Amino acid sequence: MSRQRFVHFLCPALVALLVLAGCGDDGKTDGKKSPSKQQAKHPGHGPNDGHLFELEAEGGEHYHVEFFEDEKAKKLVAVLLGADSKTEFQSSAAEATLETTAGSDKKSFKLKAEAKDKASRYSTDDASALEAVKAKDAKFKFQIEIDGKTYTAQGEDMVH
Repeated sequence: MSRQRFVHFLCPALVALLVLAGCGDDGKTDGKKSPSKQQAKHPGHGPNDGHLFELEAEGGEHYHVEFFEDEKAKKLVAVLLGADSKTEFQSSAAEATLETTAGSDKKSFKLKAEAKDKASRYSTDDASALEAVKAKDAKFKFQIEIDGKTYTAQGEDMVH
């Protein structure tokens, strides 16, 4: 076999081998369900041990938002996090909007900034907000303005 034929054969064979190999996932699940796309891309919990969700704007820009219940203060807290899912960042928005749906029950809440001028934490002490996000089959939509753009996070299973 000539050297040129060998190279023409070897290159496609190597490409096929790399495609079949993927990124190292051996397909084993140990009997557990495979992680969702969200769980595969990000850890399930943020630095405050709350649930972590992508906060996206049109155009693909994204940050993260972590939700947790502050049991001592009896409030629902949303923390804005950077792309690394760890570092808090601030927005000049005075409030964020949280819409919840559980069956036909739809509610809307305002989460207020916890600091003047710029804040990374937004919260509400409205007990019905915590009840709404903990309701069976509850889904949510969180929106906040950052640098003139509306960012949205959507999902379910917001808090424990």
